[in-house]
Amino acid sequence: MKKILAFLLSAAMIFALASCGGKTSPSGNESEAAAPTEVAKIDMTEDQQYSANTFISAFAEQGFSGYDKKAAIDPGQLMLFAFKYNNMNNNNLNAEYVQEGDYNIRFSLKYINDILDRFFGLTLTEEQASALESSPRYSFKDGNFYINIGDGEAHTSLAIVDSLTSLSDGTYKMHFKIYALDLDVYYDNNGISKKYYQMTGEQADTCAELEYAYDGTAVASPYNFNGVDTYQLSSIIINY
Repeated sequence: MKKILAFLLSAAMIFALASCGGKTSPSGNESEAAAPTEVAKIDMTEDQQYSANTFISAFAEQGFSGYDKKAAIDPGQLMLFAFKYNNMNNNNLNAEYVQEGDYNIRFSLKYINDILDRFFGLTLTEEQASALESSPRYSFKDGNFYINIGDGEAHTSLAIVDSLTSLSDGTYKMHFKIYALDLDVYYDNNGISKKYYQMTGEQADTCAELEYAYDGTAVASPYNFNGVDTYQLSSIIINY
């Protein structure tokens, strides 16, 4: 389990480094808007629990933290999220394997934007992508991201939402806990078993197979993706 917890912390550090530059500021009115107030705590149904857990796990498994759509947006942070999500969950669907200098995978900006629209409700322009400074991890050229993918990109954790609260602006505040899972024991050909994603906070706390790692808070808007009720992220903080 110590190796798994170390992976989570290193993933968070990668996102922190990627967020050091290239940020785009939103309009002033967004950042100055009054904070929404809490309306009611939601007693989640089984479907709502599963939806909230799988949504937040998409960020927690990467150590994705420090995002707030009302603050400056970092295109590099968003691109890395989309790439890592696709790598961990879709087996690099729509990726082309290439050998372009240090890079071995190519993604179109359009496909990156499909993932960003699903999870954030926003997309990157070609101008924003072109302005990103090339790094050993990625570069952008002619409408495509070129990425250096290494071995060992995999799930090592999941998140369980233990509190869902409706807010006055129509969004929801989620408090969640991140748990490490021993992949050698509990990971199968289909990934982490669905039974874990269906757990309530109380069930996760007493599950011997899960080891508590960190907690965090997110705010998200309800969103229907291809007929499935889910969310789009407004902000997230993981407390390391």
